[in-house]
Amino acid sequence: MIVDTTDNLEQLRSISPLTSKAVDWLQNTDLSALADGSYELCGRDLYVSVQERDTKPADEGIWESHRLYLDIQVVIEGRELMGYCPVGRLSSNVPYSEEKDIEFYAGATENLCLIYQGMFAVFLPQDAHMPNITAGKGAERGKKLVVKVRL
Repeated sequence: MIVDTTDNLEQLRSISPLTSKAVDWLQNTDLSALADGSYELCGRDLYVSVQERDTKPADEGIWESHRLYLDIQVVIEGRELMGYCPVGRLSSNVPYSEEKDIEFYAGATENLCLIYQGMFAVFLPQDAHMPNITAGKGAERGKKLVVKVRL
């Protein structure tokens, strides 16, 4: 897991040529003007999902991981807690779906990190993550995007 501010997106370029293209797009796009939906940047090798959503309590969160893609999750408006846990510390409770590139896990909530407007988190295949967790006492409305980069 990598957590940083969007001022430091440049450092992601070295991960792969596709992450470099993602950085170009993130730096040259008015993210706040994007409507909910999916945007293909390089077919299904690099695409973005924009989501306006409400956060939820940690006890309603679900651990997930991906094998074919890394996630770059950028908070555009609001804030949320994002959980992180090494995949090896969790038990799979919904087997991996190759079609959807996702596996779900059971396990205790740990390592919650506050991500707010102007920040991003990167999750690699070994990083189970639990997004959209409430940072305050109640649900908060926010907007974020998830860049999916094929590895």
